[in-house]
Amino acid sequence: YGKYCSKPIKRSLSEAREDLRKTIHDSISNSEHQFTLIKSDVGTGKSFVANSLPAEYPNRKILVLVKRIENYENYPNFKPLPSLPEELKMYFKLHRKSGMNSYQIFEKMEPKTIEATKLKSIYLNYKETEEKILKENQFIVATHSKFMQGSLKFEKFDLIIFDECLLDGLMKSTIFSARELAELKNYSNAISQELTIRIDQMNTDTPVIVDLDENFRKKITSLINSEIETAANLISAGKIYRNPTLKILKLFLSKCSVLKRESDYLAVPHFEFPRSKYLILSATASEPIYTKLFKSDLIVKTIEPADLKAKVIQFSEKNPL
Repeated sequence: YGKYCSKPIKRSLSEAREDLRKTIHDSISNSEHQFTLIKSDVGTGKSFVANSLPAEYPNRKILVLVKRIENYENYPNFKPLPSLPEELKMYFKLHRKSGMNSYQIFEKMEPKTIEATKLKSIYLNYKETEEKILKENQFIVATHSKFMQGSLKFEKFDLIIFDECLLDGLMKSTIFSARELAELKNYSNAISQELTIRIDQMNTDTPVIVDLDENFRKKITSLINSEIETAANLISAGKIYRNPTLKILKLFLSKCSVLKRESDYLAVPHFEFPRSKYLILSATASEPIYTKLFKSDLIVKTIEPADLKAKVIQFSEKNPL
């Protein structure tokens, strides 16, 4: 029959899904590679197979990470973590330029105003709910950003599954201006001045990896904690805190790539993946980029396409973090 057929015969969707299921289970058992990228067309059942894992691995602690909260509904067998309350989102948004971007501020607050009391209460309820879910549940679903930019990465999981490509969250950049760097340089602290000198000496348009030693990082952490304490005291009393240089300091608590441009700096922190087993399930992930990123720790597996009876279109670029 093949001699007379101009088009290759694709297998059925059920065959592709069985292949995907077997590949996912084989990947979980593979101890040689920490990361497995499984490439499979949209509609072949990646979420369906992942959602079945709690029944098949009842003794494992598994985390599924999706790009959007709306995707939680694809994982009814996983307990969703709560999103940040709207009141706190708005607070951070309004005070973004003031350097306000740490939950620790709410923890250290001793409120003396109605607004401060309300904010701390909302935060503590949110934190208590999240901690209770993490303590009482083995199977959790959360967003990429909650893992990449939050404290979730410090939790211990046996298996972590990224639903869709993780690169946009991994390569999240921060821009700070020459003026903000100057403010940090004028800050009366030897650590901040030494750090700004290193950054200022960079050549324009040449990316530089800044990897400070552990002792220097500890000093930056101490400085940040001191500023958070100051901010908490001011906000507790209903006063305004402003120190936009905090966002610069936080960038260098880990290895960071910095590009000096004509009027500003582009910084991309290097994310350090905690020790665990990782599966990345994606239809569009770039194999060369993943191979470059994870090197010998990565294995790539591609599921042969199925003969779909309808056309499925995925707009990955429209998925927010």
